[in-house]
Amino acid sequence: MAKKLKDKLKKALFRKELVKLGQLEISVRVNATQTRHNRRLIRNLKKEPIRVIFFCHEPSLWSMFDSVYRAMESSEAFAPIVFCSPYQHNSLAPGQFKDAGMYEFGKSKNLNVECVYDAASDTWKKPQDFEADYIFFQTPYSVYPREWDASNVHHYFSICYIPYATSLFKGEVDETLHPQSFFQYVDIAFKEAEITAGNLKRRFEKESWFNLLKIVATGHPKLEKLTGGPTKTTSKSKHMHALWTPRWNTKDACCSFFEYINYFDTLEKRCDDIHLTLRPHPLCFQNFISTGELTEEDINSLKANYERSPLKHLDESPNYKLSFDRADVLITDVSSMMLEFFVTGKPIVYTHKKNVFNELGGQLAEGFYWVKNETELEKTLLMLKQGSDPLKEKREEILREILPQSELGASHAITQFMLEDAAYTA
Repeated sequence: MAKKLKDKLKKALFRKELVKLGQLEISVRVNATQTRHNRRLIRNLKKEPIRVIFFCHEPSLWSMFDSVYRAMESSEAFAPIVFCSPYQHNSLAPGQFKDAGMYEFGKSKNLNVECVYDAASDTWKKPQDFEADYIFFQTPYSVYPREWDASNVHHYFSICYIPYATSLFKGEVDETLHPQSFFQYVDIAFKEAEITAGNLKRRFEKESWFNLLKIVATGHPKLEKLTGGPTKTTSKSKHMHALWTPRWNTKDACCSFFEYINYFDTLEKRCDDIHLTLRPHPLCFQNFISTGELTEEDINSLKANYERSPLKHLDESPNYKLSFDRADVLITDVSSMMLEFFVTGKPIVYTHKKNVFNELGGQLAEGFYWVKNETELEKTLLMLKQGSDPLKEKREEILREILPQSELGASHAITQFMLEDAAYTA
């Protein structure tokens, strides 16, 4: 009896300490917010531009920032800079950082870039070494050293977030895409649509820090260049060009990579008028090696196969816009690519395995062609190749209902909101 009472008392005291800790964290964040606000007021009085950091590690994700960065670059009100960093991932060895070539990519795009890590001396620059007002992270994960984790960075800059991937999943994957460990430090979250803004609000509205988070439905910058009707294919050939984007891991049982990788070899032998581009996720091959599902020899063999083929192409480039432009149809597992390709107006063939769509995914899915095996996939491809697309009008209707309609676009909405947030006056 005494032991039970003692355990009960311990739990009560532990809960009390957690409450105190939560209150302390909120107090620290409120103070940091006020400090940053005061700094921006001083900058306004001095007529200095708003300094914005785009913290990046992955070139293939740059499209999420490009139009916002360009809008800021052309405005006297902003001074944007791109910080380039290596990153960690659970498919890498513990403590290992990967350099995906963000600095070289940024230079090739004429971005104002700076490295935060010096490989020669194995040292990292620190947030307190820089004067800035806002910072955008590419992903909401703890993939950087402690100095550049959101839990530390929020002391120095206001953290903004644009989704690197639109969540079409329900449950665990959606929670993974919106971790509390990151969002509790975010000041402004720019969301693709009212429906995704509402989902984020419902996820965190009961948290003590929630009233410090501003959630704004602006549309998504990376969709801007894809809207306005179907993207014209760059090819004048009568052949069909299909883009295949399988999921990068099999743990959620939604990945069709292994179900269809051999199928496309057999299709090539039967249909010489269907071209296929395989665009794997940047972590795909790295992950399959770490899980043991593929060996480096397997991947080298696959790449050699695609290099030899006149009909198959492997796209591992940082910019997927060319593959989008060329494709007449997207073949894909559940992925944020679905929304991006959806706005082109072109058809999507969804390789279904199990029902994981959230509300937004479910709405989009009404405009997909669902297939569950090779026979259904081939039948659908042949139908589309012949020019029959019965879901075309349905996709157009869904698009009008879901995405914010703005002539000026998401990048303008985002920069305008930030001007108001910083109380900027020219």
